[in-house]
Amino acid sequence: MDLEKHNDELEQEENLTAEEVTETELVAEEPVEEAVLKEAEEEAKEGSNGAQPEKTEKKAKKVRKPKKKGKPLPVWAAICIAVLAVAVLVLGVIFAKDYFDNKGPFKSYTATEKKLIAAQNKVVATAGEHELTNAELQIYYWVYVYSFLEENSYYLSYLGLDYTQDFATQKCYFDATKSWQEYFLEGALSAWHQYIVLYGAAEASDFVLPESEQEYLDNLKTTMDEQAKKYGYEDGADMVKNEMGAGATWDAYVQYSQETFLGMGYYSQFMEDIKVTEEDIAKHYADNTKKYEENKIAMKDEAYCVSVRHILIKPVTKDADGNAIETEKAWETCRQTAQAILDDYLKAGKIDEDAFAALAKEKTEDTGSKTNGGLYADFTRGEMVEEFETWSFDNARKYGDTGLVKTSYGYHIMFFVDADETYSTSVRHILISPVATKDENGKDVYTDAAWATCKDKAEKLLNEYLKGGKIDEEAFAALAKENTEDTGSKEDGGLYPQVVRGQMVEEFESWCFDTHEYGDTGLVKSTYGYHIMFFVGSDTEWHVFADYDLRMEASKTYLDSLKKSAPIDVAYNKILIGHVELGK
Repeated sequence: MDLEKHNDELEQEENLTAEEVTETELVAEEPVEEAVLKEAEEEAKEGSNGAQPEKTEKKAKKVRKPKKKGKPLPVWAAICIAVLAVAVLVLGVIFAKDYFDNKGPFKSYTATEKKLIAAQNKVVATAGEHELTNAELQIYYWVYVYSFLEENSYYLSYLGLDYTQDFATQKCYFDATKSWQEYFLEGALSAWHQYIVLYGAAEASDFVLPESEQEYLDNLKTTMDEQAKKYGYEDGADMVKNEMGAGATWDAYVQYSQETFLGMGYYSQFMEDIKVTEEDIAKHYADNTKKYEENKIAMKDEAYCVSVRHILIKPVTKDADGNAIETEKAWETCRQTAQAILDDYLKAGKIDEDAFAALAKEKTEDTGSKTNGGLYADFTRGEMVEEFETWSFDNARKYGDTGLVKTSYGYHIMFFVDADETYSTSVRHILISPVATKDENGKDVYTDAAWATCKDKAEKLLNEYLKGGKIDEEAFAALAKENTEDTGSKEDGGLYPQVVRGQMVEEFESWCFDTHEYGDTGLVKSTYGYHIMFFVGSDTEWHVFADYDLRMEASKTYLDSLKKSAPIDVAYNKILIGHVELGK
C-alpha cells in the first residue's frame, strides 16, 4: 500500500504523504516573474469593479495558500503533472537566455503530421555526447506547455495567451520579439539540457533510483495504458500521440521518463548529501535576515504558528428602521459592546479558557469559529488580517492574555492560547493495516475483528522494539523495513522527514506535533490502520529555509558546472513542433 497521493484520489480524501514539501520546494524559479503576477492580480481586481478578495480568519487546511484556478485544461495536464511525479517545473526551469537569441519576426515551427513523422529521428540538439531527437523534443515541449498552463492558469488572459490558438501566432508577453511557441521551445530545450546533464552524471556515478521509482519505470507501459483507457484512448502510445502531437512516439516518452526520473533523483540525492554545518546555517541566516523577514519566515525565537480564541463584534450600520447610522458612531458602539463583553469575562479575576469559549459561542459574529468557541488553531503569518495577526504574533504573548483588536471586520475580543516555533517534524512509523473482507456487493469492508487483530499486531511489534530497553533508531528502522505496509516510506525505514502541518492525516499529524523528545514512541490509529510511531526531531522555519537555501545554492553551482561542461547546441532549422488541439 502506497500512501502517496494518487491522481484519482486527490479530491476524495486526505492521504498520508511526505512528497508535497520536497517537490514543491525544489522549484528554483517560477516561469512567470512574481512582479508580473502581482501586476496581473491587481488588474484582475480592477476588472471586477475594484472588489478585492477578503483575507478572512478561516484557518487554511494546507500550510500554503491554495492556487487560484482558471479554465479547465486538457487531459494531459492532469496526467503528466500528477501521475508522472517529475514534471518539468519540479526541477525549476532556468531559462537559457545565454544560448537563445531569437529575434522577430516570429518563426513558426508548426508542421504537418507527415513532416513530423518523417523528422521523428532527426537530432535537433546535442549536449556533450547526448542527443535530443525531434520526437523526444515533442515530449519536453508539451510537458512544459501543460505545466506552464497549470501553474499560471489564473493569469492566462492577462498574459494574452489563448491556448486554443496556435502558439506560433501569438506574441509572448515576456518578450515581444518572440512568439509563445518560441518561448515554450526555449523552456523545453533548457529543461532537457538540465535533465540530460544530470542524467549523464547519474549514469556515471553509482546512483540507483529508489526501488519504488524504479518499479514505476519498469511498469510504465502498464500504468500509462491504464491511465489512457480511463480517458478513452486505446493505450499509452495512442495517448502520447494525441496529447503531444504526431511527432511524439512511445519510445521517446519512455526515454523522457528515464531521463527525468534518474536526473531528478540524482539531483535530489546530491542536495541531500551536501554537508551543511550549524555554523553555516547560522551565518547564512544572519547574512539574509532581511530577505527572510520580507518573506514572512518565522525568525529566531519567533513562533511559526499560534492559536487564539476570539469574539467578533461587528459594527451595526443601520438602525431598526433601516436608517443608516453614522459610521463613527457605529464603530464606537461596536467598541463599547466588545469592551463590555471583555469586562464581563475579566470580572472572575482568573484565566478561564472554557468560560471564554462559552462566551464566544454565545456572542461572536464570526460564523467560521463560533462552534469552536472562537478558536483558530495553528495559523501562520499571512493567514489573518494584519491587525489580528500583529496581536497574535507578539512575542510577549502568554497563555490567557486578552485584549481588543480593531480590524475591517469589527472589534475582536482576543484570548491567547499558545504559540509554537515548530515548523516541521521528522518521524518514523510502521503501518499495520486491517485486512479487508468483501461484502455482498464486492466492496472492501473492515470489521471490528479485523481492526482488533490489526491493533494486536501493532502492539506486539511496538513491544518487540521496546524490549531492547533503549532508544535505537536503527533497530526501529529495520523493523519498519521488514513490517510496514506503507510502501511510500518502507525503503527509508518508515521515515517521513520534515512533515509540515496540513500534510498528513489528522491523527498522524496530531501525534507528530505534540510535545515529544527524540526516541518517543506511540501507537496511532488512522483510516489507514495502526501506526507505530518513533519521534526523530523537529525544526524551526528559519532553520529549515536557511539549510535549504545553502543546499540549493551549492546544487545550482554544481548543475551550472555540468551544463558548462556539456553546452547545448541547437539545430533550429531541424526543429518541428506538432499541433495539439487544446481546449476542445
